[in-house]
This record gives sequence, C-alpha cells and structure tokens, in this order.
Amino acid sequence: MPAGKKAFKTEHLRPITISTEYLQPLFKVAQQKTLFAVESKVRINGMDLLLTENEIESSLLFFYNDTAYLWNRQDDVNLLLPFQKKSLLTYNKTEWPQQLLKFVMPLSREYQVDFDSKLI
Repeated sequence: MPAGKKAFKTEHLRPITISTEYLQPLFKVAQQKTLFAVESKVRINGMDLLLTENEIESSLLFFYNDTAYLWNRQDDVNLLLPFQKKSLLTYNKTEWPQQLLKFVMPLSREYQVDFDSKLI
C-alpha cells in the first residue's frame, strides 16, 4: 500500500516482487572523532544501502524499490535488531576495546567487515 494510507482498501494495493536473492549484511568500522562506529548495510544490485532505507518497519525482511528481500540466515534478523533504527552503533574509547573483541572480531568471521584505513 502507498505510504500514508491508513485504511486497507484493495484499490491501495500495488504489486511487489519477491527476490530470489537472499541478503547478507555487511559492516563498516570507522572512527568518528572520539567515537568508534559500526555501520550495517546490505548490498542490493551492487548498491550499498543502510538498514534505515528499509521501506517497511520490519526486521524480518528488507523492502526496497517494490521488492521484498529475505535474509540469508535466521540469525541475521537478531543480529541486525540494534541497527534497525539508526544503522549505526557507536562506542567511546573506553568501550571500544571490549566491543572490538566481543562483537566486531567474531562478526568478521561470518560477515564482510570493512575497517576504515585509519584504523589499520
């Protein structure tokens, strides 16, 4: 249904496509002044999109350009919940070493994680 329409009427329905391509999240780690940021995106047709570009408020699927995409793994849904509202998690310098060891490094074993060249 078009955005802003409250009542469910068949005249408001529009066709959608369900993609056969499963999505896998990718992450970028960068330093922003005194904070460290972990950003989550998805790649659709060669374009990197922020999770906030999901056109529906759901973590179960990603809807973009009249197409619904499912996640590659069920675990992706839970992993991405903290990113759903902002697409970005930030940590101060005190929190960062622990988050790097407990969150980011394990993440890099199963997902693409790109580190900003300033961090390497």
